[in-house]
Parts: sequence; structure tokens; C-alpha cells
Amino acid sequence: MKRKLLAFVIAAVLIIVFQPAFAANQQLAIAYYNRAIELRGASNDPMVLFKKEQLYKKAIELWPDFAKGHNNLADIYERQGRLKEAIEEYKKAIKFAPHAAYPYFGLGDVYFKTGRMKEAATWYKEGLKYDPNDRLTLKRLKFLKDVVNGKVIKAETMVALLNSSTRAVGDVVSLSFGEGLIPFDFDRSKIRP
Repeated sequence: MKRKLLAFVIAAVLIIVFQPAFAANQQLAIAYYNRAIELRGASNDPMVLFKKEQLYKKAIELWPDFAKGHNNLADIYERQGRLKEAIEEYKKAIKFAPHAAYPYFGLGDVYFKTGRMKEAATWYKEGLKYDPNDRLTLKRLKFLKDVVNGKVIKAETMVALLNSSTRAVGDVVSLSFGEGLIPFDFDRSKIRP
């Protein structure tokens, strides 16, 4: 009984002592985060991306479970083509904010861009649980369903998806399809039956 009481007293003292420092760190982390968001310039300007990356890293250093900081750092990595790091950061954002749609959509975007359509669909569906009306995600899921079902996809649909604005992510420049969805043999122009 005395040990439990002593442990409780020690825990209470630690909370009283460290809570103000933690709150100050959170406020400073939010300030770094906001500075990164306020930086202006072209969305793909390497210097702007670098500055934002540094600010988001500082925010996360001060507040390690800051989900929005991890998400936005993932976005920067995605824009820089550092997709493995982007995936890791999106997953951290999900860990710290499991009911927020944005990191699920970010992961879906990475997998969509890299032609990993089943994984993209999985992450998009998870995000839709928390934001069921995200228009871009709904369009992409319909497209993915058509791809999986082997339906003919109109060129206009592909162009619209490739040119659609993403969640502040760099341009999609290509889509990958499985060999079974391409109706031509290698180096041939005749369409398969």
C-alpha cells in the first residue's frame, strides 16, 4: 500500500514538474508547423521543400507524436520522390491520429502513383471511413475498381486522374498496369482477343 502511494506521489510530482515544459514544446512545435505551412513558393521548389522539411522535423523533434507534423513531412518526402520515407511518416501519422483521414489518403496516393493499385485501394478505403465524401479518393477508387475488373478505361478518365490535383502532392506522371490489362503483345500492334 505504501509503495502504491509513493508511486502515485512521484507520478503526480513528475506531471506537475514536466507538464509546463511539455505544453511549451507543443506550442513551439505548432509554431514551427505553422511557419512551414505559411512558406510561399512553387509547390515543387527544392528550396521551399527543404525549408519546410526542416521546420516539420523541428516540430516533430519537440512533439514526437504530432500527427499533422508527420503527415506534412510525409507530403514533403513524397514531393521529393523519397517515397519509402513518405510511407514511414504517413504510417506514423496514422499511429498518432488513427481516426484522421488525411494520412490514409496520403498513403493511398503514394501507392496509386507507383502502380500498387490494391494497396492504394486498401488505404483509400480506410481513409473513407473517416471522410466518406473525399471526391478525389472516390474517383480513384472507381478507377481502381475498373482496372481490377479489366474494364476499358477511357483516355479522358486517365488524363483527368493524372492531372487531378492531389492532396498537395506532386504531379502523377504515370500509371502502371499489370500485363494482363494491356491488350497487346510485346512489340506488336495487334490487339489480343
